[in-house]
Amino acid sequence: MKSPNAKASSTTIKPTKQANSKTKVLPTKRAKAAGKSSSTTNKRTQKVVGQTDIKPTEQPTFSAAKASSTGSQSLSKSKVQPIQKAKTSTAKTRQKKKKTTFENKFISEPEVDRKSGRKANLDLKASTVKAAFKKFQSQIVDLERSTTEKGRTSRDYLFKQVKKLVNNHSDFPPLKGNYIPFGSFARKTKIRPLDDIDILLLLNGRGINVEISYQQKASGYGVNMTAVCRVKITDACSPLQAFADNKGYVNSIKILNRIKHHLAYVTNYLKADKNRRMQAVTLNLKSHRWIFDIVPAIPIHDYRDKVTHFLIPDGYGNWIRTNPKIDAQSITSVNTQHKGELLPVLRLLKYWNERKHKPSLSSYYFETLVVKTFQYAPRITSYPAALEYFFQHCSSFIISSCPDPKRLGEALDANVSWDTKQKIITALRNAANHASHAIIAESKNDQKTAIYWWKKVFGSEFPDYG
Repeated sequence: MKSPNAKASSTTIKPTKQANSKTKVLPTKRAKAAGKSSSTTNKRTQKVVGQTDIKPTEQPTFSAAKASSTGSQSLSKSKVQPIQKAKTSTAKTRQKKKKTTFENKFISEPEVDRKSGRKANLDLKASTVKAAFKKFQSQIVDLERSTTEKGRTSRDYLFKQVKKLVNNHSDFPPLKGNYIPFGSFARKTKIRPLDDIDILLLLNGRGINVEISYQQKASGYGVNMTAVCRVKITDACSPLQAFADNKGYVNSIKILNRIKHHLAYVTNYLKADKNRRMQAVTLNLKSHRWIFDIVPAIPIHDYRDKVTHFLIPDGYGNWIRTNPKIDAQSITSVNTQHKGELLPVLRLLKYWNERKHKPSLSSYYFETLVVKTFQYAPRITSYPAALEYFFQHCSSFIISSCPDPKRLGEALDANVSWDTKQKIITALRNAANHASHAIIAESKNDQKTAIYWWKKVFGSEFPDYG
């Protein structure tokens, strides 16, 4: 006997003569319809699926009762499992919509490629060189204004969370004053994507003495002398006493570990870790594309109580000297000399530096080369002319060694091989040649040819003619 393949509530069992010649099972109309051919059942199944708003690949589960020779007794014991009503996706859709809304609150461009930070599927075209550069800068190179504003707001919010940690946890490294923004984002030289924001977290360095020694380090130009600083506790009440080793020297890795430990429990942040150079704590965010590099720094004062520089972790437990304020002042001075036109040109050149057709120099080293090249250059009046000037004159600065502009650390090109420099010089020579062809074509009002040559300089993302 076939068991009804329908809802239990829709099937009635009546006495029949088939079982013990006394009883007879009479299914209702709905049960009869369920017992028809498999094609009919499939049609009803499709209808149920269509009414319950579930995925097409999901099928309702049916459990057929097995008939036995005992007739109604077996049938009465068999259970007909009802069709499981598919859960509606209303709640799931609401949750997904809520999540999307939360993320869009922070991300200004939902259709932005997360790796490049640029809008997806851009088909940039321009009919003049000026228009091509404008589109290239605004849509490919420069950070969007909304992204910059959100980055700064996020940075301020982070410091508020750090101050709460200081107030609530006595073992958090003691701070002194505010934080100092540094890096390319602070200097306004950052290009897309905004992937990191750097801050110096100022520590209270009272009751310490700094011991400086110099270590020899091999470089592309023989021996490079690197200053290594050790921070000695001279006062038992020093705020950094808790991070000293058994010899009384403050261990920078201990401070990094303590900051990492507490930041890992701050809400709205995904993960805290030390960077690979062991010089900063990196903090990943839940709703932003960028990460924070948090660098603990000890301010060092002179006899007039003026801050001369800062000590930051060297990656081995000791400290090295730096002063990002000097970098900011240097770029600001040359940018003012060129009436604010250096920064846009510098960002265009940083894009060129990151192209894959040649080796790339570190961001800080390359920025220093740009500043040196334009420090005594004629005033920037057009981007094409400024780019050509850089490509023609930068090689002389690459050939020679590049000391730290702050005169506090090792040479910036200490780890750059001569072979790498030669390849970059060749790339500069080719770019200068392309730029020269572009400028000549533009002078003849041949915009199409000029754009062609600039595309040779900057690659496929530079706008096409059209």
